Amino acid sequence: MLSMDFIAIDFLSNKRANRILSLALFIVLNINAAAQSESDSETFNVSGWVYSGEMLVPYAHIYIEGTNYGTVSNINGEFLLKVPIHLGDQVKVIISCIGFESAIFRVNELIKKKRIISLVQATYLIPELVVVSKLDSATIILKKAIAAIKDNYPKKRHQIEAFYRELSIKDTAYTRLIEASILVDEPNYKGLKVNKEDLSIEGNRVKVLQLRKSEDNRAYDLLGWAFTKALGERNDIYAILDDNYVRFIGRNTDHFLSQKFLKEYDIDIVGKTTFEGNPVVILSLSLINESFFLREVKIYINMDDFAILKFENNLLINPKSTEMLKYAIDQKYFYQSVVSYKKIHEAYVPFHIKTRKYASNTNPLANGVVQYSDLEFLLIDLFLEDFDRLRSKGSSNRGSDINNESMEYNKGFWDSYNSVILNPISTKAKMHLEKKKPLDSQFKKN
Repeated sequence: MLSMDFIAIDFLSNKRANRILSLALFIVLNINAAAQSESDSETFNVSGWVYSGEMLVPYAHIYIEGTNYGTVSNINGEFLLKVPIHLGDQVKVIISCIGFESAIFRVNELIKKKRIISLVQATYLIPELVVVSKLDSATIILKKAIAAIKDNYPKKRHQIEAFYRELSIKDTAYTRLIEASILVDEPNYKGLKVNKEDLSIEGNRVKVLQLRKSEDNRAYDLLGWAFTKALGERNDIYAILDDNYVRFIGRNTDHFLSQKFLKEYDIDIVGKTTFEGNPVVILSLSLINESFFLREVKIYINMDDFAILKFENNLLINPKSTEMLKYAIDQKYFYQSVVSYKKIHEAYVPFHIKTRKYASNTNPLANGVVQYSDLEFLLIDLFLEDFDRLRSKGSSNRGSDINNESMEYNKGFWDSYNSVILNPISTKAKMHLEKKKPLDSQFKKN
């Protein structure tokens, strides 16, 4: 790893090696004319780390002003941004994250400064978890955010290119890895239809462009095995897309954020901060009547346009149910998800989703084994115009585990895929998964 005194800037062509010299000359001599002659598909890479003081800042937005070219820093604050050559080195790069003041640099400034990108933490106007507003004030803000969904999110069908990762865990051991490059064809946010049985989004389709998977070392109890054989397993790519809570909030469904269930929550303002210069209010939703489950929800709302920027959803076992805690994930949770949104052009879309949930058709009460999955979705590109719609034929099956799909392992693709390079699995996960054979060998076999 490079010294913390500077930011690593590396420049690599996405095409043939004979382009590298041209890129190097462009960078060193700043020959804009040469840049204009290159095709739009050619890029150079800008990489580095985002810090605030001595703290790494994970999942910060790093993007080129006025475009949909962008990325997100990984759990270690590291990022790699592809900059199209035709944009030149004067283009502005914006680094932003909820709770921090945004930083803006031109590409050539990043080169000259050679420093870690440092974000200044925004001052919270009120401390988190301290209620300072009346219930009706928070409710009014939430109602305005719900009413603004039709204006803030895509008004027509659109397509998303994304990276998907699924890690399965049994007790504390990692048992399966699936990674995929995907296209998601999604309906608009206004006339959405929701399946009433499983609360899934109707009309969205997923095409797997590239796929690799380890051996499957998960284990089922007898009841779970029977359910799996009889009913199959849901495709968790669709499951994580259904954690896009903007789709459900305030609608007439049985979702926990529907019109019906919002009445069961106390809604309070618990914090204020900023995002990209705009004031942000943090709302907390907590169940009025205590039950076996406790749900903790936080919603971050941009007060400039009332767009929902982030959801945090935790479904927990009531700590009073001490006997049940041993069956929970991390002895606490039944379900966790965090969904972050980013505005690209005129629309907000989910750019990062992290979900932790019980593995499909498993029942920890049957054998005391806690088996769950960590799912992650990371937006790479958004297409609002001029894209070929996905058809049912060739799309991923919603009702079948993605592990059942087969695709030839493209090692060259994965070795150069930035989403994997900057978001590697943990050392512990790699060690567990490679207990019998290297992952590369497993990918080739599967």
